[in-house]
Amino acid sequence: MKQELVYKVNGKPTIEKIEDYNYDDNMFYRFQNPSHEMGEESWGMIYKSKEEAIEDGCDILDGKSCCWNISDFTEYLQYYDNDYVVMIVKGSYVEDGHDEEPVVDISEIVEIWDYDEFVEVYQDYVERK
Repeated sequence: MKQELVYKVNGKPTIEKIEDYNYDDNMFYRFQNPSHEMGEESWGMIYKSKEEAIEDGCDILDGKSCCWNISDFTEYLQYYDNDYVVMIVKGSYVEDGHDEEPVVDISEIVEIWDYDEFVEVYQDYVERK
């Protein structure tokens, strides 16, 4: 049985959007399982739950793991697939996370993109550079 989506695709990635978001210090990229609530805290991605992370001694951070720009973001592509969506979020940097990524207090979800569409546009973006 497929879980109901909490986060649905509501935009289309373009090279122009990627470039605009890259140069805005309050915009961040994030992978998100669209069936799970995002919440407001982060812990190491190797854990299935906050409780498991706490049990193992992992710090719980106030905010969500994100990336500053497209090049940092795409370094994580290997860990995700089309079971996820790409979120563009607006927020404020809080601290560095477990993998040195920015942890962000998210104030707004700006856009949600389909993973496969994002990868296709990103490949075009790289080819143009």
